[in-house]
Amino acid sequence: MSRKRVAILISGRGSNMAALIEAAKAPDYPAEIVLVLSNIADAGGLARAREAGIATEVVEHQPFGKDREAFDRAVHAVLDKHRIDIVCLAGSKQHGATVHYVVPELDSGPVIAQESVAVRSDDTAETLAARVLAVEHRIYPRALRCVAESIAT
Repeated sequence: MSRKRVAILISGRGSNMAALIEAAKAPDYPAEIVLVLSNIADAGGLARAREAGIATEVVEHQPFGKDREAFDRAVHAVLDKHRIDIVCLAGSKQHGATVHYVVPELDSGPVIAQESVAVRSDDTAETLAARVLAVEHRIYPRALRCVAESIAT
């Protein structure tokens, strides 16, 4: 089995990244995390990736101002340099967790995996966020496995 080369895009602490790195340690997992790319130079997840022996790169968005296309081209060049097959990033439009394909329109790609989280009457922003994060950590590795296995070698 040929493992797919995966880049994870982060802008913060990378908790979803950690779940994917852990899942990819399994010998039968069809994807290998080979790059963590951030738009923020001091994103906490970069250090976590380096500790795991994964290459890191930064393409800061500020120098591009409002030129999103130029920023996207710079990111694409880094992904090409590392021969990336799959790009993972986090994003969800509703309470719950959604893993979707990336398309040019922000957060509008076809859904790969999704799970909702009930809002409880005693929820705070923190308790709800913690439950959503637990769902993300569960479904994200499954979604990456599904995509990696579906790509023809």
